[in-house]
Amino acid sequence: GKMLALRYCQGTKQQSYTGKIARKLPIILPPTKSEQTAIATALSDTDALIENLKKLIAKKRNIKQGVMQELLTGRKRLAGFSTEWRYSTLSKFVADKKFAIVDGPFGSQMKVQDFVEQGIPIVEMEHLKNKFLEPDKLDRYITHKKFEELIRSSVFPDDIIISKTGSLGYISIVPSSIEKALITSRLAKITLDKKKANISFVFQCLTRLREIEYWQRTAQGGTMLILSIANISHAPIPDISIYEQKEIADILDTMDNDIERLEQILYKYNMIKHGMMQALLTGKIRLI
Repeated sequence: GKMLALRYCQGTKQQSYTGKIARKLPIILPPTKSEQTAIATALSDTDALIENLKKLIAKKRNIKQGVMQELLTGRKRLAGFSTEWRYSTLSKFVADKKFAIVDGPFGSQMKVQDFVEQGIPIVEMEHLKNKFLEPDKLDRYITHKKFEELIRSSVFPDDIIISKTGSLGYISIVPSSIEKALITSRLAKITLDKKKANISFVFQCLTRLREIEYWQRTAQGGTMLILSIANISHAPIPDISIYEQKEIADILDTMDNDIERLEQILYKYNMIKHGMMQALLTGKIRLI
């Protein structure tokens, strides 16, 4: 494993092997060819399951992208909806209140003494991996006092958070399990008017904009692209009825849930393979 690799490699800054060292590496081998074959077959079968599942996930993602292209552009309308398909800017769908679309505070506004072991969680860019933020992944906190000082950049359930620097346009929704939190300077938050916008629908629209590289075309800056609040506010969103928004969102959400279910199975298969390798390649479990 890793410890064995470190023991035999050479170099300081960039460690590596030579052919001479590689020939000295100890390898645990089953005593018979038949047992080696049995182990190889078991691991190969697991690899095949994993590869087939990866292909299925890729296929379903491609299908979803095609469905998004049809439903989020008006090329295909769902039964019962025939009003004019037009676009408005995202700003039309946000809540009519102060700080409905804002970015995070400057880094200099949060100092070491503001961080505590328990308090108000901080949302950072690496947390924007799934549709909903995962509370157990938020591991930095600030004091309630500091939160009140930076209340402008606070987020609450159903707010959408979007990355505005680096990897542009990655988004997550704040779940009901997170009572309140604070975003960092690399993020912005969007509070929608629920009478005008279905949250999942807007999430899917913003996801599509990232996938078609809309943000890269509209962002500002040279080496480091940055989305301004104006860029985000002017994002094109289909201006259709709240009922049609929900119907479209339900279809796309169902497809997302199916993909997520398969990804969870893939994760389990990878864990199983790791466990099999630990057991079969060390002799802890013998097949023959």
